[in-house]
Amino acid sequence: VNICAVKNQDWSYVSNDIETMAYMAQMRSKVMKIILETPLLTESEVGRLCEICVQHNVKFVQTGSGANGLGGQPEVIRFIRSIMGDKVQIKAAGGVRSRELAESLLDHGVTRLGCTRSVHIIKGY
Repeated sequence: VNICAVKNQDWSYVSNDIETMAYMAQMRSKVMKIILETPLLTESEVGRLCEICVQHNVKFVQTGSGANGLGGQPEVIRFIRSIMGDKVQIKAAGGVRSRELAESLLDHGVTRLGCTRSVHIIKGY
């Protein structure tokens, strides 16, 4: 997502951008994922983005790239899921470094995990 447009509250630009990309992906029978970068956003900004994603039939959102902090946290997933319901799948990324956290995120409704330590998480060390 265009973070500058979100921070400037240019919701028309953000909506048009997401709508265009979602339409192009759907026309090509592709699945598009919007990376929200939740560590950089306020709760109201995340909420507004979630509403826009549902409105434009986005199939996937990702909490973050992992480069900007801990996006993959249970409270973030709970909040996103409360707005999107089951209409959009969620990938949690950013700070998923333990089996306990990975299991908690799955329990909260994520469908994918972005982990840099996957082998360590699975093997439990």
